[in-house]
Amino acid sequence: MTYPNNNAHIDYRLARALETFNDAELLISNKRFNSGVNRLYYACFYSVLAYLLKIGIEAKTHSGVKQMFGKHIVLKGLIDAESAAFFSDIQNLRITGDYDEFIDIAEDEAFDLLESGRTFINKMKAIINNY
Repeated sequence: MTYPNNNAHIDYRLARALETFNDAELLISNKRFNSGVNRLYYACFYSVLAYLLKIGIEAKTHSGVKQMFGKHIVLKGLIDAESAAFFSDIQNLRITGDYDEFIDIAEDEAFDLLESGRTFINKMKAIINNY
């Protein structure tokens, strides 16, 4: 199903990004670091999906979203290299935290990631609003 420039769907994705970010913040504040990073990744993921919807692109997989992020956001210079690297890193951390055993994200790292995630989502919102 394609939703080119469907503002309701874009708004929904952004709302999910913010709600999921709040979940991540709550989990990390309660020392549930792996779960918090999982939610943080999804918050960022939803913000990227919102932009892709804005430009009429639908990606069906996480790797597809990552590829379209690179092609339509990073390569076009819409986001800085640090934020692009963050999105890749947070995806890898989510996979590691979900599937690898005996992996625990440290408290200081989780709080740093939370702030980077807040910045990333705000940048994605700005890109969407400026499109």
